Amino acid sequence: MQGSQNKIFKFMTGGERYLIPCYQRSYSWTEEQCRTLYEDMIHLHSQRLHDKMATHFIGSIVCQQVKDGQSSYLIIDGQQRLTTMYLFYLALYRMALKHSDAEDIAPSLKFKILSDESSDAISGLGAHRFELTQDDQGAMDKLFAGNENEFVEESLLTKNYKLFTQWMENETRLSIAQLYKVSQNLVFIEIELDPSDDAQLIFESLNSKGLDLSEGDKVRNFLLMGLGQEEVKTLYYQDWRPVELNCHKKLSEFIQYYLALKCGRAPSMKVLYLSFKDYVLGLQDEFHTLNEVKIEVMKELLTYSKLFHSICTGEYDLYTDNDVDLSPKARADLQNAIEQSLKRLVYLNYSVRIPILMQFMMLHRAKMISGNELLEALKILETFLFRRWACGIPSHGLNRTFQALSSSFDPKNAAQTAPEGMVKKLVSIMCSDGKFKGASSMPNDAAFKQALLERDLYSNSRNREALDYMFERLENADSLEQVKIDDSYSIEHIMPQKLSEEWREELGPEAEEIHKTWLHRMANLTLTAYNSKYSNSSFADKRSMEHGLASSPLRLNQAIAKCEHWGPKEMAARAQSLIEKALKIWPYLGESQGSDTQDMAFDYCLAEGELDLTDMKLNGFEFRGKHYEVKKWVQLQRDLFMLVYQLNPERMRNWLSVKWGNFSCLECYLKSTPDFSVARSNMVSELNKDLYLNTNQNVVTKIRMLYQLFEMMEIDPEELILHLVSGKSAESVPASTAAEQDPETDL
Repeated sequence: MQGSQNKIFKFMTGGERYLIPCYQRSYSWTEEQCRTLYEDMIHLHSQRLHDKMATHFIGSIVCQQVKDGQSSYLIIDGQQRLTTMYLFYLALYRMALKHSDAEDIAPSLKFKILSDESSDAISGLGAHRFELTQDDQGAMDKLFAGNENEFVEESLLTKNYKLFTQWMENETRLSIAQLYKVSQNLVFIEIELDPSDDAQLIFESLNSKGLDLSEGDKVRNFLLMGLGQEEVKTLYYQDWRPVELNCHKKLSEFIQYYLALKCGRAPSMKVLYLSFKDYVLGLQDEFHTLNEVKIEVMKELLTYSKLFHSICTGEYDLYTDNDVDLSPKARADLQNAIEQSLKRLVYLNYSVRIPILMQFMMLHRAKMISGNELLEALKILETFLFRRWACGIPSHGLNRTFQALSSSFDPKNAAQTAPEGMVKKLVSIMCSDGKFKGASSMPNDAAFKQALLERDLYSNSRNREALDYMFERLENADSLEQVKIDDSYSIEHIMPQKLSEEWREELGPEAEEIHKTWLHRMANLTLTAYNSKYSNSSFADKRSMEHGLASSPLRLNQAIAKCEHWGPKEMAARAQSLIEKALKIWPYLGESQGSDTQDMAFDYCLAEGELDLTDMKLNGFEFRGKHYEVKKWVQLQRDLFMLVYQLNPERMRNWLSVKWGNFSCLECYLKSTPDFSVARSNMVSELNKDLYLNTNQNVVTKIRMLYQLFEMMEIDPEELILHLVSGKSAESVPASTAAEQDPETDL
């Protein structure tokens, strides 16, 4: 490997051709980056009036010569700026042809954009210097040919070429000749690799500090870099490109789900590429080279990406050699039922479903389960996730549970996967008191009914689409006559969010209390395509107006319209009717329902963002894979601060003395002296010599402190998992008064 400073003008002069590997991302510079480059040249011209040696640095370009009998270079890094300079010179060449005072520079510019100095015509593939990725090549060819009527207008290449042309046409500060001259003083670091150099390691080093490439981009480059040029093209277009198309714009997320299946736990997005690389390197053995492993992994990614596409779109094909005992009609009905269930799961919008769904589909693909078993599994997941949503149980922790669950269903080992049948195993895990009790428990009927009767399903929900899903199911699940509910429908409050005088009279003297109690409950909600028209109209008007409840195509609304009045009695009756339907649509699947006051245990990972845990009971925590039995929030706080301190005492003590970073919570409660003027002495804990912690905070602040502690100490929040219980038995301390309680007793 050799590195040297070079001028872009010189680099692009000669007979060399530049090949952008097909696996590199498409050209992505926008007007902002092009404008900066152009203005930097204008500024450089001004500098050179006073300093003739002035230059402008534009970055680095890494290239590796290709042994193809020509002077061709593979661009490993720097393709964006190199492609942009090519567009600049192409625009400048055509501008020079139009200006008589710049005609003399046209031959030199022509030599920069052609691979053959003797070529007279700017036409034909291969005549110009660049071979781009497939997505960009067509647009570049049209620019090169010069027929503006055939330019690919939506391409960034075309847009930026036109921008350079426009700026040059309107330029009053420099002439075309001056612009050409100043461009000769743009410098870069040229790194030319020997054939034996590891291009991937160099590429990683150059891109380790930036955010230019997504984790998915890095994975792609790792898999394809280092293979032969012709082999790369075949693999890219045959195996990798379809993966990207199947994932659309969710490539990185797909890789994360794939690793969850393979490793039992999804890595955080920050370390996704490194985790993937470690996984692939770990597959090498004495019989399989790294390149052989890469090719095999790419083919497996292609298979899983097809399943991922089905999960995201709800489109699923029954393989021709599966479920062959079914009649054509039965197969068609089964496929439709599977697709409808997949689409409903999209509405529920729980990403935790994806790894286990991919695994179920893989089992079906491998003929280890039937299509009907797959459908049954989908229904179980649908019921499980909806009951948890209805009961307001956070999804925190389900990622780890579902990843472990999906890993237990191995398509390569039928006996280990489901000796007693996959569906039965799935039910036993989600509804029993066994290994996965807690984070994966399904709410029983008592908890489910109470939630549907009393819970605020509207303002407390982070997923409004689940409300649409709920009413669609309540409308259509038990009927052969399906009502199509599209995006024109939205949630309608029958008793409106703002009470009019008519509504106050309708509800009587206790109108305010009734409104407060029932407003966002299921009984007072429905779907309509005429939400804005209903507004806060009286109940009588909502019933009888054009497109009102009485004339609605929804049976749910027609039932409401049969009421003469709308108040607590009617809402309670509707709630009971809907609950009866709900219990049939989303039945509890376990053999035992336990107590009526079912506690809901779940895991919360610090990486999943802030969550108000005030009403949660602590049942231990896991840090870096080790479990700790802790029941009090104060003890959790003390133990974690000590564990983190012991990992890097010097870093924490340096922060205590310098106070770098924006960590206001830590500054208030972590100090190097015991002087906490507002705290009682029993709220100050000595963690170590000259290290004191004030535990006088509510639970919300404690969690915020832990998040800041991990950030300050550069520890991945994924390393901390809290085991929590939410239910009637959970001791609750209001956030506003928590800090006033005895921490050893209440916090």
